[in-house]
Amino acid sequence: MIQLRVEGLIIITVQKIILREEIKIAWIDMIDEDKAEGKLAKLYDKLSRSGKNEVAHVLKVQSLNPDLLEDHLKIYKTIMFARSNISRRQREMIATVVSDVNECHY
Repeated sequence: MIQLRVEGLIIITVQKIILREEIKIAWIDMIDEDKAEGKLAKLYDKLSRSGKNEVAHVLKVQSLNPDLLEDHLKIYKTIMFARSNISRRQREMIATVVSDVNECHY
């Protein structure tokens, strides 16, 4: 069990369960950077300004719906950067714990 405590309060409790089964992976069509057009191309350009030439797959899976991708980016910025009772550092810790439990490298 993983618990993240902030100022003595338990913020998140997660129990990691490992299943020994065959893993099935879904395939999601994505539009690569060199094939993007219109709004998607503009969003990709914004995302790649950070010095990386490639958009992360966690974002690219939304490439078939650029409006969804744009909304995803807005909500991420709100969750991670807007005024809150918990600090940015604490939010990053929560995100890290959740990613670890989900075995996600993002």
